[in-house]
Amino acid sequence: MPIALGYLSVSFTFGMMAVEGGLPVFTAVLISMTNLTSAGQFAGLDLILAGGAYLEMALTQLVINIRYALMSVSLSQKLHKSVNLLDRFLIAFSNTDEIFAVASGQKGEVGKKYMYGLALLPIVGWTLGTLIGAAASTVLPLSVRSALGIAIYGMFIAIFIPPAKHNKTVAVVVLLSAALSICFKYVPGLCKVSSGFVIIICAVLSATVGALLKPVKEDDKMKTAENIFIYIAVMALVTYLIRMLPLVIFREKNRKQIYKIVSLLHSVCSFGGDDISGGFFVYGERVVGCGRAHSGAVACVF
Repeated sequence: MPIALGYLSVSFTFGMMAVEGGLPVFTAVLISMTNLTSAGQFAGLDLILAGGAYLEMALTQLVINIRYALMSVSLSQKLHKSVNLLDRFLIAFSNTDEIFAVASGQKGEVGKKYMYGLALLPIVGWTLGTLIGAAASTVLPLSVRSALGIAIYGMFIAIFIPPAKHNKTVAVVVLLSAALSICFKYVPGLCKVSSGFVIIICAVLSATVGALLKPVKEDDKMKTAENIFIYIAVMALVTYLIRMLPLVIFREKNRKQIYKIVSLLHSVCSFGGDDISGGFFVYGERVVGCGRAHSGAVACVF
């Protein structure tokens, strides 16, 4: 329930922004039902409204959601042996930051009934919040809609300010990302680059600088209306594959091999992901961080 309530508040903003951008209520809800990813949906919405290329959409979702592969690799070793291949396909869809953090915090292995029960309310909350936000946007006065629209910016500020205050490397990465984004907005020539590739370039360059400044140590690891459904399909497919493949591939428990893979993926994800949420998991006796900061959902879970 705490995760569902946190999701509802954030997805409300997404639904409102989608309708404000010109999408039908049904389309906004469909995006949330098929993706279940916060930052990925907000970035994907910008590309849809801008009529970006499908390749841009796929690459953007890959860069933003790559952290899910790290979570799925770890979760694959947490699932009980009774969890079959079909269950893993289904569980992968709902392997979000908060759901993963709660499942990883459980002692011992977790079964399919636990995972289905854990995921049900958050999925409903995310979808319902989108529906309420999209519907409200059609009836609320313009002044109120404009005021609510600033919520997303306040949310992202709340994400990166706390960690930036305590970690100079994070502060450098945040400032570098902002500086690069400004350059792509106002510098002649660069301003012609589409928003999707701007996200990718800024994320990759900033993550590279962050990784060079502070390498992750082993002990710290862990378009138009007729095209809208293609955009949604690309978003959903890339996000799902990132979550699903590790769960399906790593069905046998091999702690040594898994830890090496987790370490590698965490090095990639540490500075590259930007989400409204964060998480951690316990692998053996090691506590591994994942994600960026926190949301109301994570605060409630902890």
